[in-house]
Amino acid sequence: TTFVLLGHWFEMRARGGANDAVRTLLELAPSMALVIRDGQTVGVPTAEVMPGDLMLVRPGSKIPTDGVVEEGESEIDESMVTGES
Repeated sequence: TTFVLLGHWFEMRARGGANDAVRTLLELAPSMALVIRDGQTVGVPTAEVMPGDLMLVRPGSKIPTDGVVEEGESEIDESMVTGES
């Protein structure tokens, strides 16, 4: 039983660490997105961005959701996603 309890303890520690990592990543995401609706730029909560919405991402800002670049070009710092330092 000692080995079973020890294994269970290690498993719970690993799960806690993974949960903390996911929580940290979610906190890095912006809470608001700039969406173009009826020709006007409107700030909306990221959770309210719908598929098909056209977002405006300004230089230096965080990208709130996945998407396709419709116009323009840029470089993205992906180190947060890839784990590079």
